[in-house]
Amino acid sequence: MTLIQGLGLSIPPVQKSDAKHYSSLDHLYNCISYPTVKDDIILVTVDAGDKLPSQTLNLHIFDSDANDLRIKKGLSQSFELLFTNLNSPNQFDVNNNLVKKSKILNKLNLGLNTHKSNQANNQRTQEVLNSHKGKSLIYICFDNLYNDKSWSFKPQFHDVQVSVDIKNITTIKQTNYKNYAKYFQMHQKSKLKEDNSPTRDEIINHLQNFNEDDFDNKIQFIESELNIIIENLKNSEIMLSNLMEQEFKLRDINESIYSRYTILSAVLVSAICLFGLFQIVYFKCYLKKTKVL
Repeated sequence: MTLIQGLGLSIPPVQKSDAKHYSSLDHLYNCISYPTVKDDIILVTVDAGDKLPSQTLNLHIFDSDANDLRIKKGLSQSFELLFTNLNSPNQFDVNNNLVKKSKILNKLNLGLNTHKSNQANNQRTQEVLNSHKGKSLIYICFDNLYNDKSWSFKPQFHDVQVSVDIKNITTIKQTNYKNYAKYFQMHQKSKLKEDNSPTRDEIINHLQNFNEDDFDNKIQFIESELNIIIENLKNSEIMLSNLMEQEFKLRDINESIYSRYTILSAVLVSAICLFGLFQIVYFKCYLKKTKVL
């Protein structure tokens, strides 16, 4: 069984000293629950966003028997957690449940019987008696704590996005990896163009006998290729950032040159106008003095 669910939560603020409002089996206000069995693998993805000032967001994951599965404090940004069902029910309660179930089954004439004709009933009885084993609820809870008691501080709700992916290990072990061989055919065809590469018949035989190890090897190869691409993209990003930084510097230099050129041009034009006006006034005065005008 595969279960994938995602949802958003808005976690109300709780004062740090108010421990009774922390997430627990008695206080599930800020929790989401999922039923699990012993073979389940649970992947929880949390996007907590940025930290709020003077507030701390904590994650507390426990099961229906109050077993702590994961505790993480000071949440921010996105992260993933992987864990399994602990399958540790209380022994006293289990025995009581078995007794109660046995009495009910006996009343319904479905109790254990050694006669061969009742083997089907016995098998069904065992299934009912053991139906509790390995099952438990997991609770994914958040606590939005604050400790600032000043009059100006206003605690805020913290928005969180949670995705839960539950997969059964038994189903994973039964995966037919031959169904995934077709997705790696392009990679195998590219090998035919290389020197000392396997023949077409060898590649076809390899794809027909595709197993878990081959799948892991292909995934690791693709992961390494993706890591190389990521590194190249990071280097390209650094180069682009450097180019943008140089562009900004060139723009600043151009603006500085233009502003100085503008100021110098204004000074020269002003000087030419002033000297021209001075010459005109001087020449006029000279003409009046010589009584030409």
